[in-house]
Amino acid sequence: NMLTAAELNKMYDKKEDFVVLDLRNDYEIQAGYFEKTVNPKLRFFRELPEKIKELEHLKNKKVLLRVDFDVPLQTSASQNLGGQAVISENFRIKKQKETLDYLIEHGAHVVMVAHISAIDSFETLIPELAEILGHEIKFLKSVSEISAYLEHYAGPALLDNIRQNLEEEKNDSEFAKQLAQGFDLYINNAFAVCHRDHASVSAITKVLPSYAGLLVEQEVAQLN
Repeated sequence: NMLTAAELNKMYDKKEDFVVLDLRNDYEIQAGYFEKTVNPKLRFFRELPEKIKELEHLKNKKVLLRVDFDVPLQTSASQNLGGQAVISENFRIKKQKETLDYLIEHGAHVVMVAHISAIDSFETLIPELAEILGHEIKFLKSVSEISAYLEHYAGPALLDNIRQNLEEEKNDSEFAKQLAQGFDLYINNAFAVCHRDHASVSAITKVLPSYAGLLVEQEVAQLN
């Protein structure tokens, strides 16, 4: 359904999560209408971002991949894990596998970035993530470790919870530049956060050539 500018602004003020698609081919929308009337902090997808399958050469390209690993956890009943938190629902993680597989199969060097709300760090979840994704996953504790890892790449890696960095949710441009250092391109495969004005979602696209992951491409196509 089409919403008025006032309704959209009210949703924004209430901090409701939403994505607005400006589908100019499907609706008669005057150019500039949204820019003039809707809160400028709203993010609009005017067209699909470039797609990774349009990239001719991925071999040895250093790729920063935004993924969605914000999954629920539960306390393990296993004595071996000593009451450690484990993943209780892995659907979101499985949905990332297609894009990760595609990049790896085409020779890209991939570092994933994600957030998680149920726990401070991904560190104890790395073995589970590796099992679900079907790849050994290296763990990077901080942004400062990325450049050295890319120089001595040893397979796909995951940066620890990006929201440990206060600059992430501030959409800090300098932090985005630090995050982008050493990478050739950025791919967003985390559809659930596409509307967020966060550094690993928004500011990063001002620094690196940016593409839609296979999942984001599929989700937006369904909305269209």
